[in-house]
Amino acid sequence: MRLRRHLGDTSSGKDVDFAELEMTDMDLSSALQAITDIADGTSKGQEDGDEDGAGSSKSAIARLAEALTAVGTVKMLLGDQPAAVDALERARAEYDNRGDDEGSQKAEALLTDVRRIMDKVDSTSVTPSGAAP
Repeated sequence: MRLRRHLGDTSSGKDVDFAELEMTDMDLSSALQAITDIADGTSKGQEDGDEDGAGSSKSAIARLAEALTAVGTVKMLLGDQPAAVDALERARAEYDNRGDDEGSQKAEALLTDVRRIMDKVDSTSVTPSGAAP
């Protein structure tokens, strides 16, 4: 998958192809929306007593946390830390709801990385003298 290659390039210090990374972001966003729609649609059907979508709902919900983690990772690589935090917090909540400790720890570790980046950016930001904070 392209995301694994981007992560490998980033961790090894290679240049990241941001155009391709943005394409990955668009692909993941579309997939995330489709998974969310399936999970929401089948959950609503089950509330109405329709059990036909039970298997696809569980599968979609299981994939939702993974998709959110991937989206958060790509947003982090693109420098969109607020969107990364949002996606990763949602992923952690989905993992927690499923009782997936390993997934929750993975999302939490990524959240820690994103917050560290945000703190570093905040601490190095310079406000011009005379400008309002």
